[in-house]
Amino acid sequence: MSSEKTPNGIQTRAMQEVLRALGKRIRSRRMEKGFSQESFAEACDLHRAGMGLLERCKSIPRLDTLRARHPLRRHAGPRRHSSRGAA
Repeated sequence: MSSEKTPNGIQTRAMQEVLRALGKRIRSRRMEKGFSQESFAEACDLHRAGMGLLERCKSIPRLDTLRARHPLRRHAGPRRHSSRGAA
């Protein structure tokens, strides 16, 4: 769903502000923790393009997407594939 219209076809200024704040928050926390957009999207079980749309306020996330996972709280940084299986 595009952020240009709400489900009933009306885009409110308040909704635009919420989406803008959410997108900025997602991007700043992702970068603060050292995730690339691709690795963060993977950790959230989203496609990188979908994550980009959220960060740029071009998509209205579903509630289950917002609740799905919280990799910024669980990980100090991005998963490193080279450390898998290492003891």
